[in-house]
Amino acid sequence: METEDGRTVDLGNLCNPPQTTNIPRPSRQFAPNDQVVSDPSMSLPDPEFDRVGSLVTWQDGSNQLWVASVDPVTGAFIPPSGQGQLLDTGLVSIAITKNGPEWIYGQGNSQIFYTKYVNDQISLSRAWWTGSTWRVRGLQNGADRVATVGSLDPGDVNPRIIYKTLQEGDAPLLTWRELNKPVSETFVPNATVPPNARWVEGDRSMGLTIDVGGEKQCAKYDIDTGTTTQLTFNPGNKGPIFMWKAPEFNNELVFFCLSDGLTSMPIYRKIDDTWTIIHTLIPPSTGPYINSPEPFVYNGKSYVSFLTRANRGKGGSSDVWIAGIDATTPLYRKVSASTEMNRTDPESFVTPNRAFIYYTEVTSSGVRIIHRCATGLNVLP
Repeated sequence: METEDGRTVDLGNLCNPPQTTNIPRPSRQFAPNDQVVSDPSMSLPDPEFDRVGSLVTWQDGSNQLWVASVDPVTGAFIPPSGQGQLLDTGLVSIAITKNGPEWIYGQGNSQIFYTKYVNDQISLSRAWWTGSTWRVRGLQNGADRVATVGSLDPGDVNPRIIYKTLQEGDAPLLTWRELNKPVSETFVPNATVPPNARWVEGDRSMGLTIDVGGEKQCAKYDIDTGTTTQLTFNPGNKGPIFMWKAPEFNNELVFFCLSDGLTSMPIYRKIDDTWTIIHTLIPPSTGPYINSPEPFVYNGKSYVSFLTRANRGKGGSSDVWIAGIDATTPLYRKVSASTEMNRTDPESFVTPNRAFIYYTEVTSSGVRIIHRCATGLNVLP
């Protein structure tokens, strides 16, 4: 690890048709396998997974940055505490940034982006594995910038980050830049407040929500032309939006968003040059409200992981689900145990032969414990 004062510490080899109304019941053949994988005596909030390097990163309650290995076969944390290597200290509290450390993929090894205090000023920093050690360094022109979202295209020679630029007395601006080109920094126009955007897989664009007549609608922003294209037009607030290449649809771009007061997820595909709803996910869950959806691809098919709750807020008991996006082969599967608990932040971890969903159990005392759930999708048992 290279510290801010230039010292290097060797930390070891850590590597618009009618919507679907025939909603199927959950598979009766599947039995949840929900296991605690983190040390239950300590809190491990908001872990983020590197599927390329089989790693997990997180920020602890003392605002320290950690990275640990994930066993690609069992999904176990190595070590269970998640404290594999201490990378940095003095991070800005997640309570302020609203987002912990995030991965970015590109040519070479994955990198971690996070927000810390540098000379008492909020700034972006990054950590990366050199092949023999971890290095950490502040991002050039990173002051007054928070909450990164990295592009996730392995091998990309120009990886990018989205972040929020702070303005005194005003709402933060949604901003992007190429990782190694500070002069490429650009503000994204018309983004809703608070800004919420994700990179589009394999494309130099981002999916985001924009304000249209007082409603949040889905849009796509092309970073090379600076143009924003509205994608949804039906009434009601939308978002967040996730867009990716779906193998079951010839690797065409598709997207979903939350809609209908957080109770449904319409899946959109471009048909005859029009973004059209091809399926609407409405899980057969006890709680009708959907939180924290994210797509993942495994064995040639696309799925969405998400939470369901009985109320619109983020408190109270919740369940973790996965669903397929293809109406011709519908799938809804609850992967968490039947025990009532406050669950948050479902995250997928996919290897060539395994697909797991992790989530955070928030105990009554506020300790955050990580669970690993089988999906029943594995190529190998």
